[in-house]
Order: sequence, then structure tokens, then C-alpha cells
Amino acid sequence: MRFLLSLVGLALLVACSPRIPDSGAGVGFGEYGRYMREREAQSEAARGAQQTQQPQQQQPQQQPGAPLSAIDGIGTPGDEGAAGGGAVSDSQDFEAVAERETLESDRERLEQQRAQYREVQPTDLPDSGQDGAPSVVAFALRTSHPIGEERYSRFPFHLTNWQSNCAGFRSQDEAQETFLSRGGPERDPGNLDPDGDGYACWWDPAPYRAAARTSQ
Repeated sequence: MRFLLSLVGLALLVACSPRIPDSGAGVGFGEYGRYMREREAQSEAARGAQQTQQPQQQQPQQQPGAPLSAIDGIGTPGDEGAAGGGAVSDSQDFEAVAERETLESDRERLEQQRAQYREVQPTDLPDSGQDGAPSVVAFALRTSHPIGEERYSRFPFHLTNWQSNCAGFRSQDEAQETFLSRGGPERDPGNLDPDGDGYACWWDPAPYRAAARTSQ
């Protein structure tokens, strides 16, 4: 009797215990292989829908043998960064330059540069004389003797001092112009050339002579 009761209790215990699922059939997904196939099909469908909403942008095609700057959106051969903002110039690409440049184009460019070339011929030294006054430049180039060498006779006595007379001029060139306009170098009524060398006050013809030699 006790044994019979034990068997009945064991049967009740087995009936009340939870059922352990079969791990080979997948955990809550049915057959695992079918689940993976369905998931892959859903992923393919999602990618196809995304490509339909956002069509793939067409990539620019490069012409055979053309430089990189010939691609649409970057520029055309010879454009140095014209389109695309900051595109690299192909001016250092020998093949690209050779395709668009010829001997004829180089010759035309050289002729244009020669047409713009202007040769400036040297001119004479400027005339320092104003309002018809004698030119100290012309006088300096016309003479060659040094300062202090007497060439013209002078009266030994004067009522004024030559240094005071020379101090009244703004420059030595002005003193020489005045001296020449009053009869110099042969005559010296203003007492500006007491030594008779033909150079009034402290005027020196050497700078004008040196400039003339340099320009020749």
C-alpha cells in the first residue's frame, strides 16, 4: 500500500513540473534556419527601398587621356581652379599641356608679347634752365677745366664781398644760372666768380659730367 502511494505521488510530481524546451528547434523562433532566411530577406527588402528613395548619384566620367582637371565639376584643361574651388592646376602635367598647346599657339603668344614690348631709349640730361635761363648742365658739359683754374680776367677791386653775394642764393645752381645770365663766364658784374674759373660761388660741374659719362 505504501509503495502504491509512492508511485502516485511521483506521477503527480512529474505532471506538475515545467516543460523544458528543445534547444535544437530554437528559442521561441521556431525552426532557426527558416528564421535566418526570413531575416535576410527583410534586410534585402529594406536596402532596396532605401536605394529607391535616394537614387545613386552618377559619377562623372573621365575622358580617356584627359587630365584630372577635365572631369566635370573640377574644371576643364587649362582652368586653374576655375570650377570646384581650389582644384589642382594641371599646368605641371606635361601630357595635359601638350594636348592643348602647340607650336603655333606658342608662336602666337610670343608675337603678342613682342608687340607689347617697348624699348625706352636714353634721353639727354634734363635742362636745369627755367624761363629761358642758361642751362648749368649744358655749361658743365661744354667745359672740362677743373675748379680754380683761371680762364677769364677779373677786376681786382669790388664794392661787395663775393661770399656775401653768394649767400643770397637758394642753391649753387641758382647762383651759376644768375652768373651766366648776366654775361658769364666772360663777365662778372655781380662779383660771383672772383677767381675767373667760370664757376660762380661754390658751384661744381663734376656731378653733371659724371652723370653724362654714366648714361653713354
